[in-house]
Amino acid sequence: MNKQEIRRAYLKKRSSLSAETVRRWSEAIEKHILQFVCENNFQVILAYAAFRNEPETLHLLETLLAQGKTVALPKCGKNGQMTMYRVTDISSLQEGAYGILEPAKGEIILPEESELVLVPGCAFSRENERLGYGGGYYDRYLPACAEAVLVGICYEMCMADALPVDAFDVTMDYIITEKGLVNKV
Repeated sequence: MNKQEIRRAYLKKRSSLSAETVRRWSEAIEKHILQFVCENNFQVILAYAAFRNEPETLHLLETLLAQGKTVALPKCGKNGQMTMYRVTDISSLQEGAYGILEPAKGEIILPEESELVLVPGCAFSRENERLGYGGGYYDRYLPACAEAVLVGICYEMCMADALPVDAFDVTMDYIITEKGLVNKV
């Protein structure tokens, strides 16, 4: 199967999840992320607002903000570029490109300032490869986060043994699922 077919298959699996399953698995993922943040004392975290049955992130974002962390979310431009803006209040997020919640323009957090980047995807592999949504936003952005730890976030059912990758695809340092941290390869 090619990337498009694999993407469609994983999105179909994910869309079939019940709201209760998404809630339960998202709570477990959040617990593992918070533990990882605490153990590594990350202060500047680039994250995302969940979309289309991705693991929920709004409560996680509120918790990180309450802990005094600097949190930034992406705003996607029409030119295929992504900019991270600091978020200080979840209620200020608004629907943006593709219907995803994003911050209004404000303070930009540069990629080199990031310590941890939480990355969404359709699927991830046991080799920490990521299959995104096909827009290339993260593959263009992540190379500039040279000092940051990259963590893919997904459900265990979205883990593959291997995925097709291109030279521009960025590999994650870790993956976190509802079952915990998938070790660095």
